[in-house]
Amino acid sequence: LPGVGYRLQSQLTDMGIETCEQLQAVSMETLKSKFGVKTGTLLYQHARGSDDKVLQSNKVRKSVSAEVNYGIRFKEANDMNKFIGQLSEEVEKRLREAGVQGRAVSLKLKVRQKDAPLNPTKFMGHGMCDNITKSVQLLAATSSAAAISRECCNLAAQLHLVPSDIRGVGIQVGRLEPRQGVQSCGSKTILDFLTDNRSSPGAGHPSAREGATPGEGGSTATAANDLRLPPQAVSLPAFSEIDPAVLESLPEDIRQEVLTMYRESRRNPPRTKEAVTNVTGTAVASTSGAKPKPPTGKRRGRPPKTTSPQKARGPACHSLREYMVKPAAALATAAEPSLSVISSKDKMEKVKMLLQEWICSRDGEISNTDVDAWTQLLGGVVQERNLEKLDLLLKFFYRTVQRSGSKKWEDTYMKVINVVQTEVLQAFGHFMKLQIF
Repeated sequence: LPGVGYRLQSQLTDMGIETCEQLQAVSMETLKSKFGVKTGTLLYQHARGSDDKVLQSNKVRKSVSAEVNYGIRFKEANDMNKFIGQLSEEVEKRLREAGVQGRAVSLKLKVRQKDAPLNPTKFMGHGMCDNITKSVQLLAATSSAAAISRECCNLAAQLHLVPSDIRGVGIQVGRLEPRQGVQSCGSKTILDFLTDNRSSPGAGHPSAREGATPGEGGSTATAANDLRLPPQAVSLPAFSEIDPAVLESLPEDIRQEVLTMYRESRRNPPRTKEAVTNVTGTAVASTSGAKPKPPTGKRRGRPPKTTSPQKARGPACHSLREYMVKPAAALATAAEPSLSVISSKDKMEKVKMLLQEWICSRDGEISNTDVDAWTQLLGGVVQERNLEKLDLLLKFFYRTVQRSGSKKWEDTYMKVINVVQTEVLQAFGHFMKLQIF
C-alpha cells in the first residue's frame, strides 16, 4: 500500500496484520487509536481500494538539480572547481528548459569515510561515504551557470575538504520563480544601473560644486578689476582633494576654521554661471546660453575691500593647500551624484547583486568608468543624508572585496572610501567609522 514504510509495516506485523485482507478486518476506530486519525483513515481506505485525493498530472517543480556519483576522482581543488563549472552548465540548461530560475543554491558532496578503502568494491564507485550539504541564499534569482558555479566553489572552499576524498558532487537550485520578463543580472554593469537612474526625477539636479566659480553679482566681468571673488574661490582647494587623515590631524581650531569656510560656501552657492575667472584675473566666456542681466537691488555677499583678497587670506590658504592636498596619484574625484539613487529595498538588493557580479567578474583590469559610477552612486546616498543605507552598502562592499582576495580590489575599495569620506565630512562635519584594508 502507498504510505506504508518499514516502520509502519513493523507496527502492523506486531498486530498480526500482513495482508490487505487481514487489514480489512480491523475497524477504523482501532486503526485511528493505534496510528492516529490521519494514518488510520488512510490505511482503512487504501485497504479497500479507496483514495479521494485529486490526481495531479503536472506537479509544481520545487527544485532543479544535477548530480554525479560515479567516476569522481579529483587530484586537486582546481579539478573539483572545473567539474563544478561543468555541472553548473548542465543545471543552467535544465533551468532554461523548465523556464525558471532560483534564489537558493545547494552543493551536495559525498566524502569518503575515514575507515573506508580508497578503492571500493565497485570499480570507480563512491563506496562508503558521508553526505555533506551546504546552501546559500542569493539576493536575486538566477539561472546563470557562472553565478551558480561561483557560489558552489565558495561553498566547497568553506568546507576545507581533501579533494581526493570526494566521491560525488551534486548541485541543486531551489526557491524557483518563472523567468518570463526577467533580465539576466550578469548582463549589466554598475554604469548601466546608474545610467537607468539618471532618467528618474532629480537626476539632473544642478551641482553645487562646480569646477569654476562664478562672480558675486551675477554680472559678466569686462575687466579683472571689476570682478571681486570670495577668498576661498581663489585659494581654497576642492574639498575632494583634501586628505581626510591630514585634516583629522590638524589642531582643533584650524580644523574647525577650515570646515566653517566650506560650510559657508555650501550655504551660499553661486547662483549663475555667466562669468568665471582664473587666478590671474582673466575673464572667461559665459558657459550658459542666457544673456547676462544687470545687477538689481542690493549686492549680496561681502562688501568690497581696499586690500586684495589674495593679500588678505592668500598666504595662509596657500600654505594650507600645500599641506592638505593629497598626491596626484591618490586623487579620486567622484562625479556629481544624483539625488535619488536608491528608493526601495528591492533596488538596494539589486545594487548588492550587481556589485557582487561586478567584483567577481573582474579578474583583470578594473574599469575606471565603473569605479566612478559606483562612487557616484554612493555620493547620491550621502546627498540623501541616509547614513544607515550608506553603512549597509559600504559593509557589503567591504565583505565582497574581502572574499575576492584581490589586492587590486582592496586598493579600489580604499580609493572609493577616501572619496566617500570627504563627501560625508563635507555634509556632516565628521568621518564615518568604516572598515579598511
